[in-house]
Amino acid sequence: MQMTWIPEFNKINCNCRNLTELTVANSFFVAPNTIDFAAVFLKFSPLNQAAVMGALGGIFLIYIIAVIIVIGFDRRDKIKVSSGMSLRL
Repeated sequence: MQMTWIPEFNKINCNCRNLTELTVANSFFVAPNTIDFAAVFLKFSPLNQAAVMGALGGIFLIYIIAVIIVIGFDRRDKIKVSSGMSLRL
């Protein structure tokens, strides 16, 4: 690998003979982190995680309310469609 500096253009030019000599990010293998689920579930306590449980409960409550509202819209839409009105062009 040979590097030359071109002062007129303020650039560095890299002339590589072979890409296998170049060390890039994909040439490293990083082993994935392991998770010990037994330790995770043994240390989990809903009393210590009140904010997390509250957030999940709030999201679930909003979901249930949204489902009830959408079911109401769907019933109204069925009434409009089945009213027998037809468009003639």
